[in-house]
Amino acid sequence: MHIPQLPCACSSLSHRHSPYVAFSELPHRHFSHVKARVVDPYRCGIDVLLKAVGDTPIMKTKKWAVERTRTIQGLCDFIKKFLKLMASEQLFIYVNQSFAPSPDQEVGTLYECFGSDGKLVLHYCKTQAWG
Repeated sequence: MHIPQLPCACSSLSHRHSPYVAFSELPHRHFSHVKARVVDPYRCGIDVLLKAVGDTPIMKTKKWAVERTRTIQGLCDFIKKFLKLMASEQLFIYVNQSFAPSPDQEVGTLYECFGSDGKLVLHYCKTQAWG
């Protein structure tokens, strides 16, 4: 399944500059029995699952790769643009159906604290829902 990626500042960087190397790039004679891949815990994209709440339009694409340094406000602006909402319309984002993070909060920090199963689940709506 292909996960669309939001524009990422570090996507143009080559993985060869990273200290993390995929086992598949090492000589096969040394690691032929290993199928796993070393994953960079600080990789550029975090899988974010966006779920609509209430009468808010549903995004056809629910799972996105979002850069760690993107703020909640930046994500909110992206969702508004994607859904073609007016700039004057409010959009609320909630983590785990419980609280609204600060607009200047980075997605990477939220993922580290509240992510599970390799993704961060965020709910978005045009009216207040929780908290």
